[in-house]
Amino acid sequence: GGVSNSAGIYVENIVDGGIAASDGRLQVKDRLLNVNGIDLTNATKQDAIKALKGAADSVELIVSRARPASEPVTHM
Repeated sequence: GGVSNSAGIYVENIVDGGIAASDGRLQVKDRLLNVNGIDLTNATKQDAIKALKGAADSVELIVSRARPASEPVTHM
């Protein structure tokens, strides 16, 4: 998967057949806040890649996700 840094590190894609895809919880546009105890809130893309590649057998992610926009209220 890819990451970008626009006021944070965001998931750009999830590799088909990869662990994140089979797990199903991580989603495109999720913001990575922490990987295995490493704070990524002000990290660079390189910091995030290093943290992810440095993960051994298991990875613990803390992410934030934007809420879907609520439906507009229609008054009749």
